[in-house]
Amino acid sequence: MVTLLRPGTVLRTTSGKVRRAAMRDLLRDGDLASLCQDPAIRG
Repeated sequence: MVTLLRPGTVLRTTSGKVRRAAMRDLLRDGDLASLCQDPAIRG
């Protein structure tokens, strides 16, 4: 899935890395305000 978010929405660690697990949990729980989503089609 591709999700577009507003600038500043992505959670980062103190060293600047993306907190992938935390972002995945927010997306799964519906707690992210996305601008647009496109489900990836696997083929």
